[in-house]
Amino acid sequence: MDSLNKIRLIDAFVALTISSLAEVKEARKDQDDRIVRESRE
Repeated sequence: MDSLNKIRLIDAFVALTISSLAEVKEARKDQDDRIVRESRE
């Protein structure tokens, strides 16, 4: 039972990490797009 809880905890942590990395990547992409747009003007 204890190892199952540990696995669930790790699984939740991994899912959280992946989603936050995806958000960071998305935010960085938006920032890059904005920089490109401003440099074209």
